[in-house]
Amino acid sequence: MYRTVASTVLMIKPKAFGYNPETAEDNLFMAKADQFATIIHQTASKEQDTLIKLLRSKDIEVIVEDDTDAPKKPDAIFVNWLSFHNSGKVVLYPFKAPSRHAERRMDIIDKMQKEHGFQLKELVDYSPFEKQGKYLEGMGSLVIDRINKVAYSCLSTRTHRDLVERFCADFGFTPVIFSAEYVFGEQRKSLFYTNILISIGEHFALAALELIPDIAQRNQVRESLERGGKEVIELSADQARNFAGNSICLRNNSDQQFVVMSKRAHRSLSEETQARISRFGEILSSDINTIETYGGGSVGHMMAPVFLPRA
Repeated sequence: MYRTVASTVLMIKPKAFGYNPETAEDNLFMAKADQFATIIHQTASKEQDTLIKLLRSKDIEVIVEDDTDAPKKPDAIFVNWLSFHNSGKVVLYPFKAPSRHAERRMDIIDKMQKEHGFQLKELVDYSPFEKQGKYLEGMGSLVIDRINKVAYSCLSTRTHRDLVERFCADFGFTPVIFSAEYVFGEQRKSLFYTNILISIGEHFALAALELIPDIAQRNQVRESLERGGKEVIELSADQARNFAGNSICLRNNSDQQFVVMSKRAHRSLSEETQARISRFGEILSSDINTIETYGGGSVGHMMAPVFLPRA
């Protein structure tokens, strides 16, 4: 059956979580940490365990694979190096930071077939574009509306227009491409990922539209979401800074839907906004403050929804 909200997610248990100076170059959401690396890793691991336990308590299937010892991969907890599709296709993506290249692992994809019974019909590999200096960092760079076949993408040093258009041509999606910015003190920076400001559920979308400075582009994004039947719930820049836009919609095997976010994101929302979101699914929130602070990512980066057909 074609699904637009996943009931299974893949997560990676890291071996060396921590601050990554390579990705910090354009992710100003990260706090620098040169000391206490072991404590940061251990705390992040406990936070991830708590999130996994929460999801499983709601009958959401969580497949957990261990990171490898070498090479050290400080961002391995963020599973956006691949995506799974209803068509049976699995996509591998090109990354800007060399330290992230080793996260792509065929052994994990093999296990999805052999141990978990998913059907893989085709592997689409965009990673060779790294040699051309062109990047498309998975479902961080792309936020896709699977129902209406629309791919939203904000351009950055990690997201190249050519690859957005290539993905859309290969998968039959319509691209909605724009620029987004965030102000950090006196610095104005391009937003590094699309899924910081947009999260799409079956019938709703969270969107920090004020981060799109061009009014025409902002209106284009809103109109496209509404045309696709989504109730647009607007987020402020501060709520996006607290990762409310990095929420993810999941379901369990009883078709009950949930909106999963961090405690930080949940606390940033007004009671009115929480009530609007809750109409589309129970809000599940978990404290992942260490992961957000030193990794610069949140729950939407930590799991890859699995849409592959099962035998």
